[in-house]
Amino acid sequence: MLLNMNKIIRSLYRNKPKQVEVTALPILWELMKSPSQTQSDAELRRATREYALMLRECFGEKALLEIANGHLNPNQKKSLEMLIK
Repeated sequence: MLLNMNKIIRSLYRNKPKQVEVTALPILWELMKSPSQTQSDAELRRATREYALMLRECFGEKALLEIANGHLNPNQKKSLEMLIK
């Protein structure tokens, strides 16, 4: 499902960046808040990384991490940083 979201995000972001922010970022925040689930499943971990990288490509690394400040705790944000570098 995340891989399908990547395709949608890629095509939608140019015309509707706010819509991507409102719909796609909450999915990433939830994935970052449940690391035990993503760590136990290699396929989900890979899909999560690709999803995060797609969002970094759209928003830029700095902007994505700034937006994350309001949604993730410092440990979760650090995990996100490591995921997208």
